[in-house]
Amino acid sequence: MDQLVENQIQTQIAPIQAIKPSLFQRIFRSNFVWFIALLLLTEAFLYYCKPLKFVHVQGAMLKDHDHVGSKISAVLANPKSNDVLTFGDSTANSLSCHADVYTCKSRDTSETRFVHLTSLYGQEIFKKEFGIPFTIQNLYFGGCLISDQALMLSKLLERQSLPKVVFLTLVPRPFIDTTVEKKISPVVCYFNTRHSGLEHVRDIKDLIEYVLNSTSNIYKTHSDYATVLSSLACSTFNKPINAYVASGKTGITSKNKVSIFGKEVAFDPQAGATKEECELEYNHYKKAYKFDQATFDYQFSQHLNMLNSLKKKGIETIVVQLPLDKTNLSLLDLKVLTMWKTSVSNAARSTDATMIDLQTDSRFDSSDFIDGIHLKGSGGVKAWQAIIEQMKKDLALITRLKSKM
Repeated sequence: MDQLVENQIQTQIAPIQAIKPSLFQRIFRSNFVWFIALLLLTEAFLYYCKPLKFVHVQGAMLKDHDHVGSKISAVLANPKSNDVLTFGDSTANSLSCHADVYTCKSRDTSETRFVHLTSLYGQEIFKKEFGIPFTIQNLYFGGCLISDQALMLSKLLERQSLPKVVFLTLVPRPFIDTTVEKKISPVVCYFNTRHSGLEHVRDIKDLIEYVLNSTSNIYKTHSDYATVLSSLACSTFNKPINAYVASGKTGITSKNKVSIFGKEVAFDPQAGATKEECELEYNHYKKAYKFDQATFDYQFSQHLNMLNSLKKKGIETIVVQLPLDKTNLSLLDLKVLTMWKTSVSNAARSTDATMIDLQTDSRFDSSDFIDGIHLKGSGGVKAWQAIIEQMKKDLALITRLKSKM
């Protein structure tokens, strides 16, 4: 009897046992698949959330601190807030971060100052002197060439992101520097080789660039995490990061320091550069000031294209020659400096742009500069005051600015 019952049970469950799990069920149950999914989710989190933007390692520049990309993206994402845009290289930082930290108690570190987007002091003095509540944003980048600035402007205009006023801050270096490769500058790379998604891929070349850039981004992010963890471990165990340069000294150095939320080193816009830093700047500009006619002609043509584009769009343009210390200008051949000043002055005149020359302003001396090139916070304030002072003499300009409110 028991055997009969057992046979009946086996007969009933046999069809059930014969049912094999589907392919989806087998994949769903696979530990390997779940592991791959976890890795992909982790990569997506690192790519979009950028957790290392809150972490600072002194002496290291992490990928999530992408100054160029984040700054351009912020301006492109908010076209309606672009009342006034300032273009330039690192010398224009004095009109933004340096002046703001000095006067408005804004908090910046030695790294976050490069992504300082606003110009609070500039906005304040505009409103006070002219009654114009403009929002000023700054598209300056360290080491960028005129061609980089022209590329940024063209992309803004393509997106119909039309500012009411543009300040083009000028110094000679971006016109003649051959030490910066224009084809691989950070600004060019942002627009031409960085793809946010496959929708930008048009052909096999774009696909290869997309794959390579994605791969390099993942590698760079992972290497940054290794840097952070290594620095943290060295700090914890009171050991120098690099034993080869420790020269027998033990203990943690300033380069080991890891901090959260940008509390690494507060930026002091009044602090002068060290002797070593001044020497580095001096030597860099000594190389950058070697004149090449073809380089100048190309960069000047880019500057002229910017002026013509701004005029065509009806955007008020103010060209500002920022001051430089005499020690720096002495590195540049006088004939080249004279040619540059004449060229930019004629270009402004031919395109109806307002020209403001602070390089011949006797109020600026070596005490206004951090290193002979970049103005201190007080120097940035002095520059804004000098700009406003010259603007006030042009009543037609003030009338045009007020009409744009």
